[in-house]
Amino acid sequence: TAASSEPVQAHTVIVATGARANYLGLPSEEAYKNRGVSACAVCDGALHRFREKPSIVIGGGDSAIEEATYLTKFASKVYLVHRRDELRASKIMQQRAFDNEKIEVVWNHTLAEVLGNEDQGATGVRLQSTVDDSTRELDAAGIFLAIGHTPNTDFLHGKLAMNDKGYIKWSRP
Repeated sequence: TAASSEPVQAHTVIVATGARANYLGLPSEEAYKNRGVSACAVCDGALHRFREKPSIVIGGGDSAIEEATYLTKFASKVYLVHRRDELRASKIMQQRAFDNEKIEVVWNHTLAEVLGNEDQGATGVRLQSTVDDSTRELDAAGIFLAIGHTPNTDFLHGKLAMNDKGYIKWSRP
């Protein structure tokens, strides 16, 4: 039993620790988290504060396009901000974004700062060009980060084999 100190044998062990969304670590991002900054469009995108107002998605993979596409149901416009000049997303997902008239891709930019105030929360962003020293500001009620996840496996390091991203390596029996 688990209460005894005897080893327990099993053919299969399920480790379901979940993962947490990655953020950039900007002070302004932290200041407006849950006040306009989110990492889950499905969780927060339908909130009144985002309806019929522009939103921004940071990222360039399939998840970012999923978030942007979902937000078009509620937002007046969705800016998809990506640091490169091409998306990492699958071709079919890229086409989904390009075909959606509510999505505008902002190429070669990174999030430099979340703009806002105490009363309204986040009100927009300042973007930094990856090509030159220019910056650009966009107004938005919602800033959604879709830049990956980190597995909640810290407590298992040294106990189970993991890949370089911290996910548990597994094999079929």
